[in-house]
Amino acid sequence: MGVRALESAESEAELRAILESAPDQIYLLDVDGTIRFVNHVVAGFTKHDVIGRNWLDFVPSEYQKPWRTILSRITSGGDPERFDVLAAGPDHEISWFSSHVGPLRRDGGVVGAVVVTRNITERRRTEAQLVASDRLASVGTLSAALAHEINNPLAAVLGNLELLAAMMPRDASPELAEILSDALDGTRRVTQIVRDLRVFAKPTATNLVPVDVVSVLESTLRIAQNEVRHRAKLALEIEEVPHVRAIESRLGQVFLNLIVNAAQAIVDGRAQENQITIRVTRAADGFVNVAVQDTGVGIPEEVRVRLFTPFFSTKPPGEGTGLGLAISKQIVSSMGGTIRVESVVGQGSTFTVSLQPAEGTRQPAQRSAPRRTAASRRGRLLIIDDEPMVLSALVRLLSREHEVVAVQSATEALDLLRRGERFDVVLCDVMMPHMTGVDFYEEVSAFSPEVAARVVFLTGGAFTSRAREFLERATNQKLDKPFDVATLRALVAERVG
Repeated sequence: MGVRALESAESEAELRAILESAPDQIYLLDVDGTIRFVNHVVAGFTKHDVIGRNWLDFVPSEYQKPWRTILSRITSGGDPERFDVLAAGPDHEISWFSSHVGPLRRDGGVVGAVVVTRNITERRRTEAQLVASDRLASVGTLSAALAHEINNPLAAVLGNLELLAAMMPRDASPELAEILSDALDGTRRVTQIVRDLRVFAKPTATNLVPVDVVSVLESTLRIAQNEVRHRAKLALEIEEVPHVRAIESRLGQVFLNLIVNAAQAIVDGRAQENQITIRVTRAADGFVNVAVQDTGVGIPEEVRVRLFTPFFSTKPPGEGTGLGLAISKQIVSSMGGTIRVESVVGQGSTFTVSLQPAEGTRQPAQRSAPRRTAASRRGRLLIIDDEPMVLSALVRLLSREHEVVAVQSATEALDLLRRGERFDVVLCDVMMPHMTGVDFYEEVSAFSPEVAARVVFLTGGAFTSRAREFLERATNQKLDKPFDVATLRALVAERVG
């Protein structure tokens, strides 16, 4: 063998070694897309399966037209381009591939294309997880802030309406009584909806704790009811099941996504002809199954295998991110559960979430509502709230039975306590400007633990991590806004004695 031939053989061997060692797939294509060389192939294929076939044979149908356009530009002397595709392997496993396509030149002309393809599935999954975490944090923060802003005026409205109902003379007109009753019912309904937002208001929670799956479902259904009622009847089939190991806010997000998806799979305007059925059962293996079944359009096989792939969406541009189901799967997997889908085109789909039971884990003790309806004596109360409407409503509700001192700032309340003013109960809002309820409590604890023990926190929703953590560890009683008048009076009566 001559020197040049030897050098050529060595160069070819070195080049082949480099290509075989490269982590990316490298294809050489003819101008018509026929594969002439590949360094290595994905699992499930052999080089024999690939070489000699057209590149388009491995490109999903929805990408073929843009791929032809790119290949045409490249083989006509165009600049290199990048092209991402979502594809399924022989085992139906869905993967993302990012391809860099450039011209293959020989003797001054373009004779084909070089395609360097990298599997970016893990990167996409990581991106989806980051988006999921960011979305959960955003939803949680927004929910808590929204609940707080609504709950303050809502507390004033509900309190005043209940007081008005108690003051209404017995000979009032039936029409007036009906108007007041409707106003109370509507306000209580808004109250429940706002409370349901709290399911999504703990974005920083990371520990799996016992969660009542039925309670989370009920809250989620109230949030999604407007989406459902225009499209289908709702049927619930709920067995008694144990609590599950989960994170409440994230589980709520999964259920909301599945319920909304079920509703959107049904054409609106035919609610009496369609149904969404939600079943809660306990499987033979002990897991708790939550199934969301719809009578919608169903999902074709070629779409079903990609459903949980990040950024894959069948919705029109601008109407879906392709992250809902991918995020749901990631959330359920992180809780040690699974999510699966069954579907028949034209008949509907069923998504089933299986979750680990939390049997053997003690549930947090729930405080029983005080039963006393009236205090045995007239107490002295200090009320701290920066919302004038809430403050006025509380004064009206409690001043008939007790002496009430009301202030709009925690600093003013501290001055009263430091001057030696004594109170049987201190009702304190948590989220306030200048000095929060948390800061007030810490200040009081420093100079009078006895007074600090008398503090009852009023909260319309804690939307800072510090406030949330404080409320979770504080042993003081707490009363959610908007509060039930009977519960408020009973609580105060219990504390006054």
